[in-house]
Order: sequence, then C-alpha cells, then structure tokens
Amino acid sequence: MSAVLNPLKQIIDWFNLRLVRLEPRVRAAVIFLGVMILLYPFVIQIYGPLWGILWSAWLGAFAMYFLFRSGYFSKRVSLMLPGQRKPYPEKIRKIQGGVRFNNWDEVSYLAGGETDGILARDDRVIGLEIDGDAIAYPLSAMALREVANEEFGELPISVTWSPITYAARVFVSLGPDGEAFTLAPTEQMVLNSPLLEAENGSLYLQFTGEAIMGPDAGHQLQRLPCLNTTWGAWRHAWPDTEMLSPEETPDSDVFESYYASTRAGLFPQGSRDKRLPDKDVILAVSDPDSEMPMAAPVKAYSAHMLQQEPLLNTELAGMPVLVLSERSSASYVAFERVVDGRELTFAGETKNSFRPNRVVERNQREELDDEAMPHSEYDPWILRDEQTGSLWHAVSGVCVEGEMEGARLRVLDGRLSFWFAWSKFHGDVELVH
Repeated sequence: MSAVLNPLKQIIDWFNLRLVRLEPRVRAAVIFLGVMILLYPFVIQIYGPLWGILWSAWLGAFAMYFLFRSGYFSKRVSLMLPGQRKPYPEKIRKIQGGVRFNNWDEVSYLAGGETDGILARDDRVIGLEIDGDAIAYPLSAMALREVANEEFGELPISVTWSPITYAARVFVSLGPDGEAFTLAPTEQMVLNSPLLEAENGSLYLQFTGEAIMGPDAGHQLQRLPCLNTTWGAWRHAWPDTEMLSPEETPDSDVFESYYASTRAGLFPQGSRDKRLPDKDVILAVSDPDSEMPMAAPVKAYSAHMLQQEPLLNTELAGMPVLVLSERSSASYVAFERVVDGRELTFAGETKNSFRPNRVVERNQREELDDEAMPHSEYDPWILRDEQTGSLWHAVSGVCVEGEMEGARLRVLDGRLSFWFAWSKFHGDVELVH
C-alpha cells in the first residue's frame, strides 16, 4: 500500500509547492479551473454537456470554499527553515478576535523614585541595561503594546515582546542604509511570530529580527541582551531603574492563562523537534559580540533542567560560560566567566530557594494578617568564585564583595522562548536537557 501512497504523496507535494508560490488570486483561478477540468469528464456522463459544466463549476466552488476556510489562499512569504533545501512559502496569517489591543505611539517612563507601589515584586518585566542606564518594561504593559521604541543616547532601539512565543527581543533599529527607524505591531504573523512594520513598509519577523518583506527584505537587525525577570529582582540589581509607565493597562498580564495552558500558539503548528514538549521554555545562549552575531554558535538549555541544576560552569564554542537559574525570580541568564583574562569557576553561596506560590502566600497573609511572611521580600542569590572567594550577584553578574568587588561579568545573549517556536526557526541546536 505504501508503495502506491508514497509516490502519490510526492506528486501532490510537488504540485502544492508550485501552487502556493503563485499569487492568491492566480492560485484560486488555477485550482478552480483544475477541479472543473478533472471532474467534467465524469459529470458529463451523468448530466450531459451543459449540466456537466454547471455541476463541475459548482463542485469547484464547493472545493474553493473549504480551501478559503483553511487559509490556503493566504498571502505567503518565502522562509528558509530547518530541514529545508529551498525556501518554503509560509502563510501570513491575520490575528482575529481582538488578541491585540491598542498601541500607543508615545512612550512614557517613570523615574526610579516614582516606581514605588506600581508593581508587585513578582510581576514580570523585561529588563534592559545599556552602559549603566536601566529600564524595566512590565509584561502587563508590553502584552498590549508589544513594541516600545526608545533611544539610549544616540542608539535607537526597539524593545519587543511576543507573548504567544514567550520571546522578548531587543533590536538596534537601524535599516540597511544606517538610518534609524521605529517598529510598530501589525495584525499579521508568520509561524505564530508577529510581524512588525517599519516606516518604509518593511515587515520584520519579531522572533528573528529579519525583514522578510518590503524594501528592507533580507536585512537582519542587531540584537541586544535583555532579561525576563521579576520586578523585585530587577530593581534589586538596578535600584535607579526607570520603568515603562503601565498606565491604561490591566493589573495583570492578560496572557497568564495562555502561559499556563498546553496550547502552542494561536495557530496549531507543533515543534519540528520533539526532544522537548511544545510549551517547554528554553534559554538559547549566544555571544552578542561575535564578529557575526547572527551566525554565532548557539546552545539551548531547558528551563526545567536549569530549575534542577541552576548553576552550570560550562563552555560555548570554547568560551567559558556561566549559565544560571535564580529560582526565586525564575530568571535565566548567561555570562562569560572570564574577568580581566582570569577564568573563574562559580558555586552557590546563599540558598537558591524555589519561587514561592503567590496564591498560597496571599492566602497565608490574609489568614495571619502579617506582611512579614517568609518570601515576602526578594532574596537575591549570591555566588562565590573559587579563585578569589569574591561574592557575585547572580542576576546582574556584579561582584558585590571581595577582591574583585565592582567587577562585572559580561552578559551573553540569552533568549527565552517556547520550544515550539524556537524549533520552527532554528536548526538542530545543541540542547542541554
């Protein structure tokens, strides 16, 4: 049976690949006429020439209806994905049902002294630090606006967040001509990753930072490291941090139920790689200062594994690397463990407690009417290096005590995302799980 089905499947795939490369209207016309021509010799035997044409047209329209409903005639874009020898035309899907909300052009920030009481310590933020300037972007706000365009000095950046793929990406917003631009969300996505639009109409894929349509097509944006962490952890590491104003946003992240569910994306597209469940979170680590950062070696770490083994003295393409999971803030971060030419080896100094259950903690407070409950304040994880005995802050990578006090580990590009999304856009990455 398979000897017959396999060649038939190959023939269908061959025709389908050529059909989906056509413009949607041309594709629809070709399929409609093709169905009519295939059915006419059979229908004419029953209904005669005239009625045979009408019935063939009706059956062709019937087939077209289901193809339209399935999105077969959606606009497409060519993407080179893992395991493919040639670019494949992937669907550009439109987001329905009010999944996205209003986007505000104006970006306002709260200074360090104005952030008190705005967020709970366990509220998650995207933390960005450049040359000592730190800004926190609450996920509750970013879930609605998705993009915040800013300038650090003369450096234009776009902080982006995709709750569907759990991907925070920060890009240097410079086009192929070196001119600065801003990005804005659209109602379109490819493989569950949103498309972001530049002023010149170019569409950038949020997950990768590559322009896939428009004048900038093929241009790759430079990424900057950022951290998905809690407000308590970020503010402890950067006390003078500013915060994206969360005004006009809900008190909690509207996607929290999605994070906790097994649903992988708005559109059903499972992972290409079955080494992990679709919804597992991974930390992909690479060197942002590589001569070719977009082609730099990458190693992925399962977040579940890092919860069990939260400190790894390891290597990435021969570079000594420290990969950490601070359990109390569910923060995953990677550093180069070389300072002033000296390779360091780290071990935990203080207890790395698991993140408390917010519901249980809130109920305990209500019952005991006591705000001084265990875990009520953020308790940073402190590390000690074996070479000098100095103490280091796990989230910031700053030495807080000892011979190397004031030194800081170089932050690597650690990208969090759901596995189903990562495995769509990247090849057979080395996975530690």
